[in-house]
Amino acid sequence: MAEPYVHPGFTAAHVTLNSLHQQAAQFKIELLRLRQSLDLLQAEFSQNHHGDLIAANQQLVLSSIQTEQELEQVKSHVGELTRTSLAITPCRSEPVLASLFIRRTVPRRRL
Repeated sequence: MAEPYVHPGFTAAHVTLNSLHQQAAQFKIELLRLRQSLDLLQAEFSQNHHGDLIAANQQLVLSSIQTEQELEQVKSHVGELTRTSLAITPCRSEPVLASLFIRRTVPRRRL
């Protein structure tokens, strides 16, 4: 039996189609490799980011505790200063108040 006639354009198109299939297979392999690489990078970034977030959170907690301690110290100092000033103020203000009272109640002499 004789071979059926094949048009030369059909053969060229068939060769081109096979070449495109091979390129598509290579692209699929490359795409799979890139996706795996991306997954690894995302996992690594996620782990690093997770560690960074934990460290930042610990720093925030420590700063908050330190701020609360400093606030308590300031409150203590303010209370101490208030008690001290209340104890001192009457003694210091009495002469001033007395002189103001005398100036307002005693008539001035006119020269």
